Amino acid sequence: MFSKRGVILIACIWICTLVVWLGINSAILFRYKFADSASAVLKTRSFYAALGGVMEALARMGNQQASPDSNGENQWMPDEKVHKIEYTRCKVYLILESEESKLNINKLPPDQLQKAFEKIGLSGEPAAVLSDRVADFIDADDIPKSNGAEKDEYEQMGLTHLPYNAPLTNIEELLLVPGIDWNLFWKGPKPGKRFALLPSRNSLFEFFSVYGKRTTVSQSDNEDEIRNWKNGELYRIVSAASCGDYGKVVLYCIVKLQLGQIPHYKIERIKEII
Repeated sequence: MFSKRGVILIACIWICTLVVWLGINSAILFRYKFADSASAVLKTRSFYAALGGVMEALARMGNQQASPDSNGENQWMPDEKVHKIEYTRCKVYLILESEESKLNINKLPPDQLQKAFEKIGLSGEPAAVLSDRVADFIDADDIPKSNGAEKDEYEQMGLTHLPYNAPLTNIEELLLVPGIDWNLFWKGPKPGKRFALLPSRNSLFEFFSVYGKRTTVSQSDNEDEIRNWKNGELYRIVSAASCGDYGKVVLYCIVKLQLGQIPHYKIERIKEII
């Protein structure tokens, strides 16, 4: 009798242990599924918050009678100043810039490319290597420059893509050039002072353009003209939204100002970059 009771007791203990184990695993699985669902919801909310920021900036382009924002500002200018908008459970940070005042990556010769890399904080060999690699990525020939890389070098590096041998169509294609990573492209070699999701002032994203008019590093523009709206010019809007730890989205938009028309802007490109 005692032996039977012992067996029954052990069986009960095992059954209870199994039930507890199943309960714990079910709770963990539910938690992960819930976290994934919550993350997706926050991500979607952040996307639309960032899109709302873009639309807010578009509404204010060239408009000197726009209603004040939370900081009491009536007019937003393309002056790289950070603007903040708060929606329900979301914060959006925006910068507006003149796209055509940036260095055109497709038109810079290698020596100017090197000067550009040096100006953002690189020096010596890293600047020389990257400038030649960017030039080789864009130029039409297959002859590598002294510090560059063409088809053979890409294959030796085990890369799954080859140089375009054609102008870049968007600025993020710089990430295809060997040696250019996300930190250099977005954060820059020096820490930025902006909101963490926004690009650093010393980043390649901020320094270069595929639309810009500038073709030399030393070439300067009238600051007043750059920081004022000009009809027919291209502008860049960067909108970073944060709706919680798992909800962060950054959009950038290239837009042409066309005053006197409806709408008063033309979106050339809009992309989610983070």
